[in-house]
Amino acid sequence: MKALIIDDELHARENLEHLIQNYVSDIEEVYKCESVNDGLEVFRTNSIDIVFLDISMPERTGFEFLTEIQVPSTSVVFVTAHDEFALRAIQMGPTGYILKPIDIELLKTTVKRAKLEVQLRKQFEVEYEKSFKDLVDNLRENQEPQNIILKHSGKIQIVQISDILYLQSDGSYTDFNLLGGDIVKMSNSLKFYEDLLDQRFMRTHRSFLVNLAHIRSFEPKERKLFLTNNHSIDVSQRRVTAVMNILNSIVKI
Repeated sequence: MKALIIDDELHARENLEHLIQNYVSDIEEVYKCESVNDGLEVFRTNSIDIVFLDISMPERTGFEFLTEIQVPSTSVVFVTAHDEFALRAIQMGPTGYILKPIDIELLKTTVKRAKLEVQLRKQFEVEYEKSFKDLVDNLRENQEPQNIILKHSGKIQIVQISDILYLQSDGSYTDFNLLGGDIVKMSNSLKFYEDLLDQRFMRTHRSFLVNLAHIRSFEPKERKLFLTNNHSIDVSQRRVTAVMNILNSIVKI
């Protein structure tokens, strides 16, 4: 573990470091600072497992350090010569509270407790990250996007997928036909959007990609799809069976 000692008194810092080096095998590296501000800088730039924190210091107190880091992301042990701070210190939830002069056995016991906290915290972080990743993966697999971003004519337009009636090929361009009669011309092929959009859309013809939610009826003999806006879409001969199978899978005809 890595430890940080914050104490304005030089002999106090050196004495605690000496005790750690000689009696506490679980701590491999020790940083020392004489003020809260210096301690915060070291804390934020290093992976500190345990902080030995004096309370009464000239510029800022140990309580201010604990408030500054906001959350118990590391184990904190108050080390002080003033027992009148005990109640407030305990209320802030530290790992330990050691009075000077330091009792070696209490120091060893407190560090063991801190080590256990570090292990539990790291285990929790691993499990949390895994759970969060599983949640994100699950959402990616199961949640359908609700919007598509269309960049055209020097502007960015956010279109709800539910507002797209159908897409029509126009050479190397694609026309998005929207509810309300708007048409947005995009400089990508229909195949590009077929790969981009999900199974809510169906290819009916080499020129058409239709939103399944807007299909009102299908006339196989005429090879026509009729949409909710009364517009008709051609279905190629070779796609008639595929269209019928898809419609049968989503609507029991």
